[in-house]
Formats: sequence, C-alpha cells, structure tokens
Amino acid sequence: YLAEKILDAIVFFLKKRVKTKKLEMTLDNFYTSLHKDVLITASGIPFFRPENINESINRERNLYLAPPEGNNNDTLSFVNSDVVTEEFKSFVTKNSLEERLEQIRSEVFDSFSNKEKGNYFNGKILGVNNINGMSRTVDTKELPILSIDFYETDYFTHKIIEQLVSELDIKNNDIIDSGKQLAWSRTSFGISLIIILPKANEILLTKRSNHSAYSEGEEWIYVSVTETISETDYNEETGTPDIIKGIWRGINEELGITERQIKKDTLRLYETFYETHFHQDNIVASVEVSETMTFSDIYSLLAKDKYMEVANIITISNEKKEISRFIEENKDQMRAQTIFSLESYMSRL
Repeated sequence: YLAEKILDAIVFFLKKRVKTKKLEMTLDNFYTSLHKDVLITASGIPFFRPENINESINRERNLYLAPPEGNNNDTLSFVNSDVVTEEFKSFVTKNSLEERLEQIRSEVFDSFSNKEKGNYFNGKILGVNNINGMSRTVDTKELPILSIDFYETDYFTHKIIEQLVSELDIKNNDIIDSGKQLAWSRTSFGISLIIILPKANEILLTKRSNHSAYSEGEEWIYVSVTETISETDYNEETGTPDIIKGIWRGINEELGITERQIKKDTLRLYETFYETHFHQDNIVASVEVSETMTFSDIYSLLAKDKYMEVANIITISNEKKEISRFIEENKDQMRAQTIFSLESYMSRL
C-alpha cells in the first residue's frame, strides 16, 4: 500500500513537471514569434492575478485638446482650452507640427459633429505613462506584479493624437521605451477579454458592428469583449483606475452578463501590448461564466451597447488546435489585436 502511494505521488509529480515544461515551451514559442502590429509591453507567466495589478494615476500629466476655436458646441463634453505636457509642446514645436495639428483637430471635430467613423460622443479615457511587469511578490510564490501608471485624457484627444502619430516617423519601440518623453502618444488603454463557456468548453467571439469605431464598414471578428478603460472605472476607495472594474463593466454593457453570472476567481490577465496600427495599449484577459450558462442564454441577453457595438456572437471550441484553425481560416476578417489576444490565450492551454 505504501509503495503504491509513493508511486502515485511520483507519477503525479512527473505529470505536473511535464505539463509545466510543455507550457514553458509553448510560451517560449509565443514570445519569440513576431506578432503583426503588436509589441508586448509586459507578460504574466503564466498570468497576472487580479490582486497583483497595481494601478496609479498621475494627475499632473493630463492631456486634453480642445475643439477648434469658436467651435465648442458642447461644453459638457469638450474642454475649453488645451491641457498638455511640456514634452508634447516641445515635440510639436521642434517638428513644426503646429499647422498640421490644427488641421487634424478640425477634421476630427467635424467627425464628432457629424457622428462619423464611430465618433458618437466624447468621454474621459486613460492614457499610459508607464507599464512595468518586472516586479514579483515578496512571498515564496514570487508571483508576477503588473504596475500601470495612467493619466487622464479624452476620446477626442485620442483621435487627434492617433492620427498625428500615424503620420509621423516615430519608431514604435521608441514610443514604449521613451518614458515620459512620448507618453503623450499613448492616449488609450483597452481590454481584450475572452469569455469561456465551461459547460460547452467553448470560447465566445463577436462580430463588431459596422457602425462602431474603426469598422471601415466591415463586421470584423473580435474577442468576446473589447472595451476602453474610462472615467467610470475608478476605485471609489482609492480614487485610482481599476482595470478589473472595467472588465466587469465591459462584459455587462456589451453582452448583458452580470457579475453574478461570472466565475470571478477564474479571471486571468496575460499580456499588455501596444497595437502599432491604431496606436493603443491593451491587456489580454480571460474569464469563465457560470457552469449553467449556455450560448443561447448569452445570445438572448439585453445589454446597453450590444446592438450598437456587436453585430453577432459566435463560439468556437476551447481547444488549441481549433482556435489555431479558426485564426488561419478567418485571419483576413480579424484585426491584429484579435489574433494576438487569441494566440496569447491559446499559449496557456
């Protein structure tokens, strides 16, 4: 009997070691591969736990651009005058961008006024000063810690900066490595969340509405929830941004799933990354819904932004081979951030 117990323990240990080595090899392949339009800025190996996400905000480095002079027709949504950092002012002056900045400002304001290109309203969002995933907890587990320092901006400013940066000859690595010098160019932080249906062992994907931002008239395939962290996602006690709160909000607003229907202890956060085409920071995450929830249950839910943002909901098998096959067959209908997010998640399976 004792020999059998010892043998069982050895087999269990060896299986665990094999599984760990297999995961390490998969992650190694993921990190050494090139990812189109994506630069990894921090990685949790195997993932960041929610309690090890540290958010802060630097209110002295806010960035707000006002509408063109004489055109502020909505004082509740737009600031009355520019609020910019010295680094931004210096960059504009040094590169003689004053005239082009004003042209872009007018173009973007017109798109908001005419509600074009998904620019339906302006609201406060968060830019990124710095992302650091190199720290570890001080206990014996030495779990990875993700620290993000934010600043406040708004969607109108983001759209201006996004267009300005896309026209400039700035190396993407310089943007994420330059510290505060180019932090003004990182004006958005989003969530790419994958929802798992454990009952059917499937993951949920969405087809975005062709009326949503960045659609270009197409219904692109995205992950389950794509949400931007905003002014609504602050921790009431600490007064700092709360990524987890933003995740729960996004799930509810886009799909109608409530916090009671989520298995919160299954939330995993994998990579932060900088998307170089649309110039946005993001984080990849996954979470399971209740064991009782089905695709039909989710499909029939009502949600605040469901019919404005989501054109359709689909599921695929929660297996590495099936996810890989789906990416290969549908890559022309998927944005780079969707492919990367699925690959990030898939590397942990």
